[in-house]
Amino acid sequence: MILAIDSSTAMISVALYDGAAIVAETTWKSPNRHTTVLAPTVNSLMKQADIDFSALSALAVALGPGSFTSLRVGLSFVKGLHTALNIPIIGIPTLSYFAAAQQTSRATICALLTAGRGKYATQFFENKANGCVAISDIDVHTLESLASTIVAPTIIAGEVTAEMRTALRRNQNRNIRFAAPGFELRRAGFLAAHAAKIFKKGAFVNPDQLSPIYLHTNDSILNTA
Repeated sequence: MILAIDSSTAMISVALYDGAAIVAETTWKSPNRHTTVLAPTVNSLMKQADIDFSALSALAVALGPGSFTSLRVGLSFVKGLHTALNIPIIGIPTLSYFAAAQQTSRATICALLTAGRGKYATQFFENKANGCVAISDIDVHTLESLASTIVAPTIIAGEVTAEMRTALRRNQNRNIRFAAPGFELRRAGFLAAHAAKIFKKGAFVNPDQLSPIYLHTNDSILNTA
């Protein structure tokens, strides 16, 4: 059983995955309340699914990009569970697991997270024979600069509001498409399923080596503990 937590942004998601199916999941928006709501929500989810913490075989956590506080709360919580349960932690970049969850075979995928002040953290991916592969670094864009960057059919998926859709469509870039609403939601169930593949390979690292990817105030991306 894998417990997965994504607290990269104001959207938080928690899920339990037994290796074959998602047995419990909850996703909600919680601006500035991660510290007070995460632990009670995890406890509630475990109880609702009638699963004891001793049944967990691994923990999965989204590493960002995201805000300093959001990521710190999630990673600290998972590391605390690791200390108590002595089970592996599998850390996965948020945009990476989210892109891998998109159901498309041809178009490029642009995974997107809100970075504040009209900016968005983005990364481009393609589905290849060996899985979903990043074809760019993580970058920060405005909607205008993002639209000008897209020159091939691309599905934008992530924290996309109705206003953002309208703004992007104003650019009349016919290469811009949008994921279906169900696949725009960043779900920890996707994170857990992705982590399960890594767990089977034994490809996890010492928790002390896990570094969150922060969105810095000068619009750069910092990979730091």
